[in-house]
Amino acid sequence: KARKKRGRCFTYRVILWCLIMAIPTANTSTFQARLEQHGNIAELLFEAFMMQYCHKRITRVGQEAWLPGWVHGKLRFNYNQDAELIKHFPDYDCGKSLVQVKDAPSESGYPSVTIERASYNVAVRFVSLGIPVYVVWLFQDRKSFYGQRADLINPIQSKGDNGSGTPMSIVYKSQLRPLLDFYRDL
Repeated sequence: KARKKRGRCFTYRVILWCLIMAIPTANTSTFQARLEQHGNIAELLFEAFMMQYCHKRITRVGQEAWLPGWVHGKLRFNYNQDAELIKHFPDYDCGKSLVQVKDAPSESGYPSVTIERASYNVAVRFVSLGIPVYVVWLFQDRKSFYGQRADLINPIQSKGDNGSGTPMSIVYKSQLRPLLDFYRDL
């Protein structure tokens, strides 16, 4: 058992080392590249967290894992419900539920985090079909994951957008719980 635990610790350290080594060389020349880098880090840390602390294997199922880039490009500006389901498909299959991982790189000092309205609507649509979906945010300290089941979140539509034209909603942190409180439900 001790050997198995050491193996998990080693795996977690290797993932963290790879993350640390990737950060300085990451392409951060454009706003979009910086956003993609934040999302990738959040997802990799979520995978490491689930292996290390929750001892749970998860499968990456988000559209980035299986959808060719050219198809994503064609769907990008198509706003019907079916295209939205594909574009905002949750990131991970945890066995009993799906999980959307979000990054909150500047949540410190604010009472809320943000979520794309379309992403939230897709999560609620899956829940209405009987498929539980959790939305999990990586907070600025890069150690804390907080989240909640999508149908228990009550987002408030923000005025305007985040500058990119993407409609956003606000979720108050008081609605979220630490991941360690509900990881068994995943």
